[in-house]
Amino acid sequence: MAGSMSATADPNPNPSDSVGPAVSLRDLPSAATTGAAADGSQPRQQNPVIAGDDFSRPHHVLVSRLLVKWWFSYFLVALLPVLVTMGWIYQSGRNGAPLWPALLFAVPFAALISVAALYYPRRDILEPVRALTRQAQAIAAGHFHSGPPLAHGHDEVGALTEAIETMANRLETSFREVTEKSSQLEGILRSLLNGVIAINQRHQILLFNPVAERYFSISAQEAAGKQLVEVTRHFELVTLCEEVLASAVPKSREITIVLGSQERILQTEAAPLRSRSGQVVGVVVIFHDITELRRLERVRKDFVANVSHELRTPLTSVKGFVETLLDGAIDDPAVSHRFLEIIRQQTDQLVALVNDLLDLSRVESPDIPLRYQPVDLNTLIKEVHETLGPRARDQSLRFELDLDPALPLLRGDEDLLRRLLLNLADNAIKYTPAGGRVTIRTRQLPSGQLELAVADTGVGIPKRDLPRIFERFYRVDKARSRELGGTGLGLSIVKHIVERHGATITVDSEVGEGTTFTVHFPASLRLSLSPGQSVPPQAGGAHRFA
Repeated sequence: MAGSMSATADPNPNPSDSVGPAVSLRDLPSAATTGAAADGSQPRQQNPVIAGDDFSRPHHVLVSRLLVKWWFSYFLVALLPVLVTMGWIYQSGRNGAPLWPALLFAVPFAALISVAALYYPRRDILEPVRALTRQAQAIAAGHFHSGPPLAHGHDEVGALTEAIETMANRLETSFREVTEKSSQLEGILRSLLNGVIAINQRHQILLFNPVAERYFSISAQEAAGKQLVEVTRHFELVTLCEEVLASAVPKSREITIVLGSQERILQTEAAPLRSRSGQVVGVVVIFHDITELRRLERVRKDFVANVSHELRTPLTSVKGFVETLLDGAIDDPAVSHRFLEIIRQQTDQLVALVNDLLDLSRVESPDIPLRYQPVDLNTLIKEVHETLGPRARDQSLRFELDLDPALPLLRGDEDLLRRLLLNLADNAIKYTPAGGRVTIRTRQLPSGQLELAVADTGVGIPKRDLPRIFERFYRVDKARSRELGGTGLGLSIVKHIVERHGATITVDSEVGEGTTFTVHFPASLRLSLSPGQSVPPQAGGAHRFA
């Protein structure tokens, strides 16, 4: 995966060199949106298109020609009255005439001609140039076609006008393309399921997408321009980025962050960010949340280890007692009977374990459809009460029912629901001491949901164990559970039965006071039938849970 992030300056990288798209500075939003330039300097608030070299060369040749034309015209027109005046004065002095009439006439004439010399280029040259200047300033501000249209001519001013309008059109097109690409990039970053961070060589944040905002509990606006360690407060991540900057080689590592009250495991892949020239100017980091994957791997390993342990313990006992009987203990009737009774108990435990494993694999497999049919939940509960009632009485327990007589029929798999009730009631009886009480109750909620609760006054479950009680082979009291014949799979089977019916299950427990398991069946499973009515089963598959 790290290889797919390898950054390059080549806009068309060789597919054999990289699995994924290249990362370069041009792929990132402008500095005005990310908060810091790639070299670490603070960005100027300007249009990224207009700030280029095209606008810094405003046809200086035409401007120079206009200036030369204006100054040459001004020089010629202003020089004419001076020459006439000097000639007049010279001729008057040569003829012996007095000079004051010549001076009296020549000075106003020269001034008038000079004013005309100033007005003509101002009107015909300076004003158009000033209009062009205002238009250029508007273009620099992002207003490409503001103000009245400029007058066109056949001289240098007209050529400059056409050049500026052409430049405005090109800049408007380029700006529109850049804006569209920036919006597309922003949309892609927002739709990514992975966190993305880009930093420069000074570890300043250039890019921060919404997933990264959620991981590190800070907005992109607040993170822009800040140091990576200040934003993430994760020194292992900072070390990874330093290694990538130093080696210019993509690297990956697993890091752990705290998101809310839970730890999340992130597969972190960092690749060098390169400029067009190929120079490393930063790092791009992508985060993949692999918490669920690691949890499933741990569950699989624990499951294999637990199954091996659960099978090995009774098999070892059976093997040991069989070897003892073969060594001569079989000749002693009392000893052999006791050993055979232990072997029978261990064999029953093995059979129960294997059956629970098969049941669990069936109920959690989505490929095996449920056989939906109208189910009278109260009737199932009464059957379970008759089955487990004698055991409860043997343990001096009160086994009570609190059933809603108006409870409607439930659309579900009858065998699975029976197994759910048996497992919950069996657990309640096992872990309730003599003199206690086990109660099963049903009722219909105002929301239309059907509620099933199995409560006991037993030993209870510690708060720290509640999140894990539905895991396979998880036991709060391992020694007592094995002593009572539990396989550690009963509640896991219950959870999967509940999920297959689209229901939910909750646990409320206090140590020494008891435990209550509550199942809420959705209103969509409720049938508008009376318990006495009979309806043929719906076609939901031929599977019958055994």
